[in-house]
Amino acid sequence: MSHFTSVKVEMSNIESLKEALGAIAGVVEVKTDATVRGYQGNTMTSQVVAVMDGKYDIGFDLEGNEVKITADWWGLNYSGGTNTTEEQFVNQVKQQYTKVEASNRLSLEGFTLEESVNEEGTIILTATRWV
Repeated sequence: MSHFTSVKVEMSNIESLKEALGAIAGVVEVKTDATVRGYQGNTMTSQVVAVMDGKYDIGFDLEGNEVKITADWWGLNYSGGTNTTEEQFVNQVKQQYTKVEASNRLSLEGFTLEESVNEEGTIILTATRWV
């Protein structure tokens, strides 16, 4: 019996997603076109895989302007994995993805960026440019 469940989020840049995943705690490695490990040896293949620090992984598949995130969240939480909920992890991915996308676009426009994180975990980007 598979425990994989999926959620879709608005994202369209796989390279930015891979960079964002590298900044998330618990992600050991980011692979392309790899196997996602799940409950009782169940597996599936995804375009991008976040290899986690436990026995289970998280898969990401681009579908138009959305990314489908698939994982066995129970296994991630209770088998030595991330100890995070689906909602918490998806929010972290969205936050890091947005930061990467904003940083990349602002850098292309010639801005210099400074990043800080407040006590609530909000990322604050300050962009400056000499004209």
